[in-house]
Amino acid sequence: MNASFYKEIKEILISARNKVYQTANFAMVEAYWNIGKSIIEEQGGNEKAEYGTGLLKELSKQMTQDFGKGFTVANLKNVRQFYLTFPNGYALRSELSWTHYRLLMRVENENAREFYMQEAVKSQWSTRQLERQINSFFYKLNWAVLISLALVLAVMFTPLSALFGLIRLPGKLYLIGLCLILVPVLVMEFSKAFGLIRHHH
Repeated sequence: MNASFYKEIKEILISARNKVYQTANFAMVEAYWNIGKSIIEEQGGNEKAEYGTGLLKELSKQMTQDFGKGFTVANLKNVRQFYLTFPNGYALRSELSWTHYRLLMRVENENAREFYMQEAVKSQWSTRQLERQINSFFYKLNWAVLISLALVLAVMFTPLSALFGLIRLPGKLYLIGLCLILVPVLVMEFSKAFGLIRHHH
């Protein structure tokens, strides 16, 4: 049997299995979103309702009887928060699992959360990769580096005489000196500004 022929057959089957898994996985994500929506509506749309008592306890007990483990009060709180964090169900990405979304819910900044969601889809991050990027402040670091580079480039193309009233140095010497002085300072300052470096008291 031709090896390339079998490889093609194998890839077709693996692709089909992955699609089935992804479809089933996203069906549960949508189910959790709808459950969260129903909980909020049952609580009168009150985002700050005391969901730890009453309704969620009763719901947890009934769902555990009917569907088995996995529907603790803590998990239902996550489902409720899922809807509050992602109120637009049409914006949910089918490529991401429930674990991806649970990690994204930890990100308080809405812009950062959207950034991580899009990057996770584009780069096909696993849940471990997503968690690593969130914990390493990947979003903030990207902005700090981009702003630092933009400032360095802006200064690079400004004549030295205009900055200091001196004669312009040779290009290479000017560039090397500029980078040695500005890059560490800018990265440090923007890291502080974006909370990448924390001061210990």
